[in-house]
Amino acid sequence: MSHHVLRHPDSGPWGREKAECAKVEVPESPDWVEPQTSGTPHPTRYSVGLGAAAGFVILAVFGLVIGGASASNLSYHSSLETHGVTTTAVVTSTDSGNHNSLCYRFVADGESHAWCGTGENGEVSALKPGQTIQIVYDRTQPTVNCWCRPSAAAHNDVVSLALMAAMLVAFAGFVGFFTERKTRGAVQPSFRSLPRP
Repeated sequence: MSHHVLRHPDSGPWGREKAECAKVEVPESPDWVEPQTSGTPHPTRYSVGLGAAAGFVILAVFGLVIGGASASNLSYHSSLETHGVTTTAVVTSTDSGNHNSLCYRFVADGESHAWCGTGENGEVSALKPGQTIQIVYDRTQPTVNCWCRPSAAAHNDVVSLALMAAMLVAFAGFVGFFTERKTRGAVQPSFRSLPRP
């Protein structure tokens, strides 16, 4: 009688490799660690909104203060440039240490007017009480006057206003950017070990 040996499909070289692979055990970690991310946290709608709000507040507050003062000076000198009348004034006092200020008196339409303010047409230290100078006043409102050249003063006001606006926008942008970056890091959730699912 002939005997036939039946081989299991997994017997042989390939079957042994499968068996050996099946016996390999991978140690399991008790905890599953969420993948870490590197670099700067991504911006969020909250951080961007807060940064934009901070920049807008800086722009609005400082814009009203600085822009309002500059616009007032521009309006003052523009009025003198448009309606200005040149006349002689008598210096009554000077104070070079106080923003180059001086005081003088002048007559407009038969009325005497006294004025004190910043001398914009030179150094007041060169002036003496009783000395005469040429000033400009607004013929529609003599209380608006200056020891200055209105056209040059108005031009300087425009340049100053433009420079201050550019600096203010840059500063507001920096504050907004800094606020957004700080807030971005604060609201970004921290990574931690979580139970293995």
